[in-house]
Amino acid sequence: MIVIPAIDLKDGRCVRLKQGRMSDETVFSDVPEEMAVRWYEQGAERLHLVDLNGAVQGEPVNMAAIKRIVASIPIPVELGGGIRDMPTLEAHHYRYRRPGRPCRRRGLDRRGRSDPG
Repeated sequence: MIVIPAIDLKDGRCVRLKQGRMSDETVFSDVPEEMAVRWYEQGAERLHLVDLNGAVQGEPVNMAAIKRIVASIPIPVELGGGIRDMPTLEAHHYRYRRPGRPCRRRGLDRRGRSDPG
């Protein structure tokens, strides 16, 4: 079994929402790439990122934080949140990458799975 740690991003910070409410958050770090490095140093083989703002707004929002995270660790990164159609999915395959290493997995949000348009 592979455990895949996740970092939830809201307003560029690493957070946890209480019962999924955007208005009720616990901030774990204002520098999410440091959290990514911590997970990597603790043995993570891949990392899952969730753009919470993107999930709400329907398009990726935390791009700067995601780029910093991807650049800070040498392991594959999965990305979800605000990816609701194939053009956005494909764009993010190349946008968040280290040289020669695209984001390995991206997830279509629920709306994208039911309306692949």
